[in-house]
Amino acid sequence: MKSFLTRALLAPAILLTGMSAQAADWVIDKADSKVVFKWTYSGTPYQGEFRNISATFDIDPLNPTECKFDVTIPIIDMVIDDAETMDYLLDLELFDVDQFPEATFKAEKCSIEGVDAFTSAGTLTIRDQT
Repeated sequence: MKSFLTRALLAPAILLTGMSAQAADWVIDKADSKVVFKWTYSGTPYQGEFRNISATFDIDPLNPTECKFDVTIPIIDMVIDDAETMDYLLDLELFDVDQFPEATFKAEKCSIEGVDAFTSAGTLTIRDQT
């Protein structure tokens, strides 16, 4: 029983030590990453995605509230199944892709939501508006 209790108490310490050593800046793989967005217009649901995003993040599992998350989203790499909707979104009234080719998301506060998930609250900037 004493041996089991000792192992039970040491296991979290060993895991946390390993997690601390893994804290580092991470860069996502542009080819396998995307930002998905959804909206409803006149009761009809739509979905699109941005591809070729660039992102780096630094999160320490022992102190997740002090994270850093920087995402750059190339607006021109938006994908939507409907060509008319795509043209409308890229036009001057909405994204104005010629004048504002990128959107950014920056976060400095995160929280762990599970073993392999976290959330972040940050600042989204589109068309130089935050």
